Amino acid sequence: MKKILLTSIFLAGLFINLSAQELFDAIIQRNYDKITEILDSDSSLVNQKNGRGYSAIHFAANFNQIDLAEVLKSYGADLGVKDNFGRNAVHWAASTNSSDMLKWLHENNVDIDLKDKEGRSPLYIASIRNADKALDFLIGKNVQTYYPNELGLDILFAALENGQSEVTTNYFKQDFDFSQKNNIGSNLLFAAAKGSPDKLAYLIEKQVDLNLKNNYGQKPVDFLMKNEEIKAVKLFVQNGLDLQAKDQLGKSLLDLATESGNEDLTTFFKELGVKSSMKAEEFTNTYPDIHEPGLKAELFGEGYISLPGTNERDVMFSPDMNEFYYSAMGRGQRTMSIHKMNKYDNYWEMPEIADFSGKFNEAECFITKNNQKLFFISQRSEDGSENPSTWEIWIADRDGKAWKNFHKIDTALKGCFYPTIANGNELIYTAANNDLYSAQINGEKISNIQKLPKEINTEEAEYNSMISPDGSFLIFTSFGQGEDFGGGDLYISFRDENGEWTKSINMGEEINSSFHEYCPSLSPDGKYFFFTSNRLGSEDLFWIDANIIKQLKSKSK
Repeated sequence: MKKILLTSIFLAGLFINLSAQELFDAIIQRNYDKITEILDSDSSLVNQKNGRGYSAIHFAANFNQIDLAEVLKSYGADLGVKDNFGRNAVHWAASTNSSDMLKWLHENNVDIDLKDKEGRSPLYIASIRNADKALDFLIGKNVQTYYPNELGLDILFAALENGQSEVTTNYFKQDFDFSQKNNIGSNLLFAAAKGSPDKLAYLIEKQVDLNLKNNYGQKPVDFLMKNEEIKAVKLFVQNGLDLQAKDQLGKSLLDLATESGNEDLTTFFKELGVKSSMKAEEFTNTYPDIHEPGLKAELFGEGYISLPGTNERDVMFSPDMNEFYYSAMGRGQRTMSIHKMNKYDNYWEMPEIADFSGKFNEAECFITKNNQKLFFISQRSEDGSENPSTWEIWIADRDGKAWKNFHKIDTALKGCFYPTIANGNELIYTAANNDLYSAQINGEKISNIQKLPKEINTEEAEYNSMISPDGSFLIFTSFGQGEDFGGGDLYISFRDENGEWTKSINMGEEINSSFHEYCPSLSPDGKYFFFTSNRLGSEDLFWIDANIIKQLKSKSK
């Protein structure tokens, strides 16, 4: 049986019977007539699980559907059932800030303080997701809030970042090690600088290092400058702030003050003798990064695209290289959105959520070679309602710097992901069963769908592939190719002189790690290869000289 992955939010649970999948789809679409029709025909489906262990009550909790939960209860649903991660419906309701659903589950005797397999409670989930209503409800029910271990550090980080004062106050009463750093090297001053400047003095009193640089080269004061917290900045200076320090882009404190537009901050640092260190060529590169990599993968857009504590994935440039797209979801956010950077007069603007994204989960952009069509995956509704739909590939038409006429792809590709196109008409995509397929696309009409051969697909999972613009090679993530570094690696297959795919080979330690590598992409000029990895603790973007592909071709058979 094909291995079921738990690594991507876009991979559906597999190997459940069709009726059960229809039930889950009906729940997501809030089609109550269909739900009752299915359960009337087979009430046992009410407790059927998909490959991740999710059952109908999990989906009802996720979408805050109390009326549906009542229906499921009447058909004998196990309201406290756990998924494969050991999470019940309360975890799901907490993650989506569904306080009404939490109350309903509590009234129906579902454990609201259950710890999952990693020891994470619904309160932990609510705190990390900044689900304020859920957090208030759970605290009001006296669930456990203090954890002396790394889970407690996560909770306190989130509480400080999001201004959750009640949680923060509770930790400040405990004998907690406030000097701890998280997995990207940030201490609690980073979190307080983002969302709780009134707590900075307490942390400084606890000897938390205010000059610490995290793994991204950022410092707590950088966030204070961005938020124009002049009182807090002066507090840092009074307590030994390094006035000569620079941020990850080489900018001085005066540069950051000038960028903020705050005249008081600018004057303050000038009077302290801080000098500018800005270089005119910064952000005027062909690519939105200052330093271009060699034949070893490097973090892309460190500190402004790839950010600590956020998840960034799947890169796409417009063919003229004047637009750059990627997907991101930050701490405290509940939606994966498509972000965009524009280049004007060879100058890259800072990234923002694309004007068409942000309401529903969306990701995985692909722009056609003629720069006229955008493909992406989305949970947006077709009818314009607030209700999310199932994941589908969507298409939009070019409208200057924007996009218009958003619509789903041909129904032949229902529930598919990660589209890329070669030679204008060869579409490669990930199907719902975690296998890679090809199809012909003419205009928007899909035909000649074929599963890719054994040189690419295995009994395990293959997904998130990109085919080169000329169709000469395919790069994808696999768990079944063998010879891996662990966690899911990127592999490459080349087309031989007969047009057949060669045996896939691992892309090597220059790209892969013991963690998860996925979401491959190539810059339009063919110079750089991009991918996503979680090797630093969250999903980040990496890039490497595309000559690595030529080296790999010499090893291909």
